[in-house]
Amino acid sequence: MGIARTVVALAVMALLAGPSAAQTSPTETLVFAPIADTYVDSSSPTVNFNSDARLRADAVPARATYLRFAVSGVNGRAIGQARLRLQVSGPSAVTAGSVHLLGGHDWDEATLTWNSRPAIDGPALATVGPVPLGAIADFDVSGAITGDGVYDLAIDSPSSDAVSFVSSAAASGQKPSLVLTVAAPAAPTVTILNPADGAVFFLGDPVTLQATATDPTDGDLSALVGWTSSLQGDLGAGSLVTTTLAAGIHTLVASVTDSAGATGRASVAVTVRRPPAGDTPPLVAISAPVDGRLFAAGQPVTFAGSASDLEEGVLTGQLVWTSDLDGVLGTGGTFARPLTVGTHRISAVATDTAGLQGGAQVNVTVTAPLTREFTATADAYVDAAAPATNFGTNALLRADANVFRATYLRFAPTGVGTAVVRAILRLQVDGAVGAASDSGGALHAISDTGWQENAITFSTRPAIDGPALGTLGAVAPGQTVEFDVTPVVSGDGTYAFALTNGSSDSADYRSKEGGAPPRLIVTLAGNAPAVAITSPVDRATFAAGDPITLNGTATDLENGNLSASLLWTSSLDGPLGSGPAVVTAALRPGTHVLTAAATDSSGLRGQAQVTVSVQAPNQPPTVTITAPPRGASLPAGTPVTLAATASDAADGDLSAQLTWTSSLEGFLGTGGQLTTILTEGMHTITASVTDGGGLSGAAAVGVAVRPLSTVNAPPLVVIRSPLDGWAFVAGRPVTFTGTAADLEDGTLTGNLQWTSDLDGPLGTGGGFTRVLRAGTHHITATVTDAGGLRGGATVTATVVPPTTLAFTATADTYVDPKSAGRSFGTGAKLLARAAPLQETFLRFAVSGIGTASVEQARLRLTVGSGRADGSVSGGAIEAVDGPWSEATTYRTRPLVVGPVLATAGAVSPNQVVEFDVTSAVRGDGTVNLALVSPSNDSVAYRSREASVGKPQLIVTLGPPRLTLAGTFVDSYQNGTLTAGLRVDARAATFLGSDTNSYPLNLGGGSGVVFAGGAVLGQYDRLESWDAMHTSNNAGIAFSNAQFTVEGMRIDNVTDAIRPQNGGAFTVKGVWLSYIRDNCVEDDHLQDGLVDDSLFDGCYNAFSARPSPTIMTAGSNGATKLWTIQNSLVRLQPMPAPRAASADNLGHDGFFKWHLWGDPVNSLSPKLALYGNVFMAERVGQVGGDRMGIPPGELQGCANNVMVWLGTGPFPSALPPCFTVTTDRSVWDTAVGDWLRRHPDVRR
Repeated sequence: MGIARTVVALAVMALLAGPSAAQTSPTETLVFAPIADTYVDSSSPTVNFNSDARLRADAVPARATYLRFAVSGVNGRAIGQARLRLQVSGPSAVTAGSVHLLGGHDWDEATLTWNSRPAIDGPALATVGPVPLGAIADFDVSGAITGDGVYDLAIDSPSSDAVSFVSSAAASGQKPSLVLTVAAPAAPTVTILNPADGAVFFLGDPVTLQATATDPTDGDLSALVGWTSSLQGDLGAGSLVTTTLAAGIHTLVASVTDSAGATGRASVAVTVRRPPAGDTPPLVAISAPVDGRLFAAGQPVTFAGSASDLEEGVLTGQLVWTSDLDGVLGTGGTFARPLTVGTHRISAVATDTAGLQGGAQVNVTVTAPLTREFTATADAYVDAAAPATNFGTNALLRADANVFRATYLRFAPTGVGTAVVRAILRLQVDGAVGAASDSGGALHAISDTGWQENAITFSTRPAIDGPALGTLGAVAPGQTVEFDVTPVVSGDGTYAFALTNGSSDSADYRSKEGGAPPRLIVTLAGNAPAVAITSPVDRATFAAGDPITLNGTATDLENGNLSASLLWTSSLDGPLGSGPAVVTAALRPGTHVLTAAATDSSGLRGQAQVTVSVQAPNQPPTVTITAPPRGASLPAGTPVTLAATASDAADGDLSAQLTWTSSLEGFLGTGGQLTTILTEGMHTITASVTDGGGLSGAAAVGVAVRPLSTVNAPPLVVIRSPLDGWAFVAGRPVTFTGTAADLEDGTLTGNLQWTSDLDGPLGTGGGFTRVLRAGTHHITATVTDAGGLRGGATVTATVVPPTTLAFTATADTYVDPKSAGRSFGTGAKLLARAAPLQETFLRFAVSGIGTASVEQARLRLTVGSGRADGSVSGGAIEAVDGPWSEATTYRTRPLVVGPVLATAGAVSPNQVVEFDVTSAVRGDGTVNLALVSPSNDSVAYRSREASVGKPQLIVTLGPPRLTLAGTFVDSYQNGTLTAGLRVDARAATFLGSDTNSYPLNLGGGSGVVFAGGAVLGQYDRLESWDAMHTSNNAGIAFSNAQFTVEGMRIDNVTDAIRPQNGGAFTVKGVWLSYIRDNCVEDDHLQDGLVDDSLFDGCYNAFSARPSPTIMTAGSNGATKLWTIQNSLVRLQPMPAPRAASADNLGHDGFFKWHLWGDPVNSLSPKLALYGNVFMAERVGQVGGDRMGIPPGELQGCANNVMVWLGTGPFPSALPPCFTVTTDRSVWDTAVGDWLRRHPDVRR
């Protein structure tokens, strides 16, 4: 077979998929094709099968497969797993064989036969059992593949049930491969030194960006660091960059890529704000020394920094540097000087002409030098008078010129590294009187370090080839003398010296055999402990709650092993423990910098750091069914396409792994799309998938498969907007939304036809907007099903002419830093520019709005007539915080707090420019606005002092509006609400109590919308049903027609929502919990719509059972319809229920209906149920037969789910539009989705 080699590098940065997953390190996958593969056959002992498309293994006749792989690119990295991967082309019901490692490479695929085959001499590495046709057989050969090199493998089989695999010569199929999983190359480590995370700057400040980057292979990569901003993009490259940033919150990223393509990065968040009122202090940045740096005493420390001021520019030359230990250090942008021993707080301060100071600080530590002493490893002298004599064991070392004598010394310092500050050679003169001399001699370094103490003589002495390092004068008996040998002692190694004397008066020193040996004293820079973190690896990812093992070592030149004293901390959670191994499971979600630190006996601290990410608990995958549509209906025998997508935060796209099931047929297939034919009946089609962490996500739709012959029913149409009786302002778009469903055809919303009796056809489908003429409109939405039956709905909407109010500015001015103390309030122009900064301020006194709503508010400005008054930017309007007047100057200007309300592009002289500032005008009162510009091209508008084109605020009024805010302890009662009123209660809380049974009790005109707010019952949550029912309280009660409750939160009351005798009602986007009786009590029998709501805990969900008093008053809902759609409803066992129970808990049913089982005589409304999820965990006290739907009351129904957690099957018969499941996750997933979609509902 031809030689082929393919290496596929797949960079796999493994993520933790679930809360039970273990720590996963980054890995890389290497895939190799064989450079040779063939098989041999005992029945054809001389035949070569190199060109065969198969690789075979068999016992009878004996056959064996041979493969050779050339592995490269491992480069010494650990191999986590090695797999030989083969595709089965001939199945075996017994075994795919065993794989062996061969000891040699002495075979050639082009000539190999049974007779020339090498022996299979290695043990079996792995054995694979039965394999079907087309399967992938993976043989684990991890123990045999140890690194780069050539590996020969053989496969044999003990079975006569032969197996064959696809070979490299095959035209199709998956060819053999060797798959290695190895540790990924470590990425560079990037550390941002400046700015600090969370730093705040003013617009215009020069921002210093400083970082270091190191790589295990490439070393220092700091000069290659690239800088980016989340708002501005590329900022430049290098270890030190100075730039300016736009206003806003920036995520600054420093990144670098090494020669292997691995990228390291670090990030900080900084905020850039507009300058405050008045003068601003200078901005100071220290680029050297780096905070936390360690220096040795006597070592010069470089100081570098910068200073700038928004008003005065660069002030770097005026920097004053001080130390809390050494006092004033110097001035200016850079200098160098040593510091005394200790920990210094270094400050750099600049002062502007207004006396304002700005500064920066860093901490550095200066350590006292450490010394180490080494005794000579060899010493001897030589004597010309005895040229063949060795004096290596003599107690003296002699230097003399009368008879040439010279001393040789050798030292071998270790453990000093390269941090040598000074090296001294110390000798002691012998105590005898004759040992003294008028010259202590001259010391030389020599290059020959191989001489032997016990063999050196005058005749064999090494050459004295180095310069004199030092010369001594007269020496006395017993004196200790020193030679400075710093120039030649640079660190660990072997050093040799020779001592000679130019005097004939011999100098005699003690040898190492003489009791006071020669010593080499090495002074070291401070050596902090060396700390290493062995686990976790840098940039590892964990799931919240996972146990994380922290392992580390600490060694010190002086103190040895300090691992037991390691202290572990987290940048987010603080101290974690101490010692070489710590296990913690308490790290909060987020990015942690883990630090292991140790301090030696000299007080020197060493540390190591790794960054790890702790992810919040795994979330289930999100599944979205794109086909068929919800509520689809089709005749039997029609092919239906099932399509869906599935995504997971950790695992990405899981669409291909989806499993499809039907509530009637079970398993349908797998994948993102498939086509099938469904049997007759109401199917709940479910697409589900499980992620790598074991969490499942699912979505479901209902599909009706009807018999080919059936009795047709008309479609059901619901108009959701506009609400009946709603009022609108002419010229403003009206939103139209609705739904249409048909028992036979399913969802027909897209076919809706909308008309007005004034404007004729309006549009089609489930949603659109358009403008209506003034007048009263009867809006009709209709749809026709496939059988020709028509359904429809009608609402009334009133369009009134707009009321417009115009206000002229009561004050306007601008400020300019070039004239920081001057007021421009009486000028005829208003200016705005980015740099130098100019800002305009405007004030309007708004009145006459009253209870009306503000449909729109426009700030109208006119550009000046001068040629230079136009600009490439008309500016931006923002809100203003703080007092100001037309006498305001740059120094006293108020703060512009944002956000941006509106912007304008390029403007020309005399152009009228309008800004939409609706969000800033809430009603009567004072409106303060600021005009700013992102451009240095100044724009000039006319002020209120101009003769024409004065600033105006144009306010268009809409229907009435009422805002409620704060906490209401007493009942809010209002029986005279204006028709069409919108009540904004988003900032209001209403407290229900024994003295406040009706926190909200409302009445008045129709079409009122009550939006937002929370009703929180202050009742004892263990109160009995009897006591709660007797108090007869309700969260909100109303008697208005067409009343809408929207986005409200209600908790712990008897009845949550109580429509009274007003008319139809709507409940939309509402969250109810712990409702002690009825979630919605419609006992006055009105039309109703409950849409997209979460009822998470009802004693009884829906009540339409009138009291005798109500029936006597003539209420009758038999011709009305109560629609419940897209909602979640859970029955919750409550304490001390209506009847006794074993655990003193209980609830009723989902529906409380008049004359249950007698739909002909019942006064309750009819029901329509679409797309709801119901849940119960026990049989209610009403009995099993009343746990379901009121018999005979359903007018429309599709796509509902009943989650049943009780014993046995669901106790009541449900219509075909329901699917019953015992999977609690269906409810939990739906609730989670609802909460994500309704972030504004009060938590």
